[in-house]
Amino acid sequence: MPATTRSTVLVTGSEGQTASALVDLLSLSPNQFDTRTVSLSKSDVSSLEDIFSTTRIDSIFLVPPQTRDAIARVRILLDVAQQHNVAYVVLVSMLGAEDQTGTFAEHFTEMEHHLQSSRLPHTILRTSPLQQNFLHLADDFHQPIPTIALPISNGSFAPVHAKDVARAAVALLSNPSRHLNRTYTLTGPDLLTGVEIAGRASMAIDRPVRFRNGSIAQARAQMRRIREEHETGRLQEWFIQSVVQVYQAIAAGHYQMVTSDVLALTGRPATPIDIFFQENKSVFNKSEGSVNDHHDTRPAACIMDRSADYVSVAYKGAYGTGLGRYVLLPLPAKL
Repeated sequence: MPATTRSTVLVTGSEGQTASALVDLLSLSPNQFDTRTVSLSKSDVSSLEDIFSTTRIDSIFLVPPQTRDAIARVRILLDVAQQHNVAYVVLVSMLGAEDQTGTFAEHFTEMEHHLQSSRLPHTILRTSPLQQNFLHLADDFHQPIPTIALPISNGSFAPVHAKDVARAAVALLSNPSRHLNRTYTLTGPDLLTGVEIAGRASMAIDRPVRFRNGSIAQARAQMRRIREEHETGRLQEWFIQSVVQVYQAIAAGHYQMVTSDVLALTGRPATPIDIFFQENKSVFNKSEGSVNDHHDTRPAACIMDRSADYVSVAYKGAYGTGLGRYVLLPLPAKL
């Protein structure tokens, strides 16, 4: 049997959910992949030249940096890659980049065009918002009534699991010739409204969860609070406004798409959001004085909030059993 040639893959954005998941998967095949990582947000032409001059890079998994100058940084990397005859590039983009307005859409469209106009063999992975983004809302689960507050009205979207994107990337990197110059769109398996996501979360973490259709101002305030509490420089004002634009696009129906590309590339169905919440149950259930701490044995409880769009009806059955069910009802005009 001939020896397998190892492919050296340069992964950008390895501090993020998608790229870190890919690094983990590639590490499971050390005879097939040699993985290197680089942070584009901290790299310049000189540092990139050093990497390519000292290491033969066969492929690049390119997650653009979340910086205002992301386009310029991606251009620099692609130009250096072209000079060093990199054989294959996988670019992570966003769902509907070419059809939407807003900073993120403009950034990704420009990056796609630059890659397509280069001589680099490539594949583009457009993804719906990650399920892992809900981890940023975990603090809102640590209150008496766990809440998902997003300004998306009745808009629906199909969040994709980061590991599904990583698995798709492994499939591409394992056999680039089958996917050259193609674009895939990766989504979760279900179109879900905020209310439906809250229902899935409730069943997964065994606690009642409500959805609140917050205002744009509340969404901005929430992201600023996350920035202050977690001391993350990523949530600058331009970035916050860009996220708001995504919320507005979801509310307007621009994210209503489900594809089978995850299944086609990986041979596995896309991961339901229920699984994501189950995987992170301990994160979302870190709370004091929440409704599941009371161990009430009444057959049912009703949690109402007149400022929310919906009334959430908690478990039927004892709270302590974790077997209860959860439904959401439209809020009546008068209670």
